[in-house]
Amino acid sequence: AERALRHARRSGIYREEAWGLWWLADAILTGPTPAAAGTARCEELLRGRGELRVGDVGVLGTLALLQAMQGQFERGRQLIAQGRELMESLGHATPLVATMCWRGELELLAGDPAAAEAVLDEARQHAVASGSLETGANIAALLARALLWQGRHTEAERLVDVARAGAPPDSRPAQARWRSLLAAVHAARGQTGD
Repeated sequence: AERALRHARRSGIYREEAWGLWWLADAILTGPTPAAAGTARCEELLRGRGELRVGDVGVLGTLALLQAMQGQFERGRQLIAQGRELMESLGHATPLVATMCWRGELELLAGDPAAAEAVLDEARQHAVASGSLETGANIAALLARALLWQGRHTEAERLVDVARAGAPPDSRPAQARWRSLLAAVHAARGQTGD
């Protein structure tokens, strides 16, 4: 991701740089980088940027979740709100939905599944309107987790089915996501397998 971003910056094509920033931010968040080191790297990526652009929103979202992982929930909410405001002003639907998903994840980290449910419901409506099956599946998985944490097992299982239906067969993360959620639903109901 670091190499891709370097090449994208050399190309001078902002769209490529934006993708590079989003991919790098995702790697920082989902890889083995400790939260404090990831925070420092995201702050470095944003340092010296004048006006924020689409690519920076991916970094803001990662930074927000890293802040939440360190107990800085309000700072995380502020960063996500900043990214969401930019996406709403530009009219970019996919990154806008991403900001809603980050907020949902943040609220789960904060231990507030009802707040996560509210924002993820909104994200799901946007995804359905855009016709993105895979995005809808990812949101359904997050929403299922929020419902599961509220003890709403039947509703959660229905959303796991949505996540399963929309998970690309060749996407290991998507396949693992719905399977682990289904296992959590079964465990919450006391249905353990052999």
